[in-house]
Amino acid sequence: MVRTDISRVDALLRQLAENAGTTAVIDGPNEIDAASLVAAAQAWIGDLQRRRVKAGDVCAFVGEFSEQSIALLLALMSMRAIAMPLTLSALPELERLLAIAGAQWLIRLETASPSITAVDKFSQNHLVDRSLYVGLERRAQGNLARL
Repeated sequence: MVRTDISRVDALLRQLAENAGTTAVIDGPNEIDAASLVAAAQAWIGDLQRRRVKAGDVCAFVGEFSEQSIALLLALMSMRAIAMPLTLSALPELERLLAIAGAQWLIRLETASPSITAVDKFSQNHLVDRSLYVGLERRAQGNLARL
């Protein structure tokens, strides 16, 4: 079984902060130091919190592999949100992919100024909808049994 202890992300961010001068990411010819990566992740956390993104929210983001996308991924994991990374090649099918995943937020990194937008259509995935319905039905039956 794979352990998915999200608190390890916070430990990683702390370790990066303690080693501020070291190279954390190489993006093509650019080397990004640990302090810059931590600062970018913390900035994303602030932006996401101001938009009211919370733990468990499905957050799709479009962008290529870069300092910004790595910092955003660390921020989402630290906040316990669900990250749905998409590359630019996914743009033609973006609406369909957002619906399948039940994405609540769309973050665009491929533009000059990144944006965070709430997605209007929450879930159009019949498997997700059915799972939610079954869970609510079971909870209701359990409550009735206690009466």
